[in-house]
Amino acid sequence: MRVSLFTILLLISAISIAQKIDFRNDSLFINSYYIDGFTKKLTLDSLLNKKGKEKRNKGKVLPGVNEKAGSISYIYKSKGIIFYRKDADTTKLGIGIKLQRNANPTVDQNNFPTSAFKGQFFIGNNYMNDKKTIEQLKQLKDCTFTFYQPVDGRIVYKKRNISTLFDFMENELTCIFIE
Repeated sequence: MRVSLFTILLLISAISIAQKIDFRNDSLFINSYYIDGFTKKLTLDSLLNKKGKEKRNKGKVLPGVNEKAGSISYIYKSKGIIFYRKDADTTKLGIGIKLQRNANPTVDQNNFPTSAFKGQFFIGNNYMNDKKTIEQLKQLKDCTFTFYQPVDGRIVYKKRNISTLFDFMENELTCIFIE
């Protein structure tokens, strides 16, 4: 009896820790809560049950423009999630989700130094995970997928470009970025 009660409590706590990220109809939701460029870091911390690290990038001067294009990132290293907002357009909040670690640790640390995401992630009605092959990505509903050798791909959903990264050694999906 104690073992079954303990098992039930363990399963309930594991389910409550996992996050659900849903990108549908040009809107981003975390655990059914709509987020955008006006969402405060404190709200993100609350939704993810974790305090994120804030990092400012001063950016570079763009050609033909006299101002720098900087950005701010909120990094949730243990959750496998990075949010980012560009100074040029503060109404949009981008998200990067790490689905699995790269086989090459150097590439992993330089590109997206976080743990792997351990929740549910959807683009429209399509469940996304690290097990998706290139052929499966080409079959996504309401999406088109283009693979660029050796590590880059693009999903187009409702006219939005969603960038993907692949492990070039294993040819498996590692990261997804929605801007």
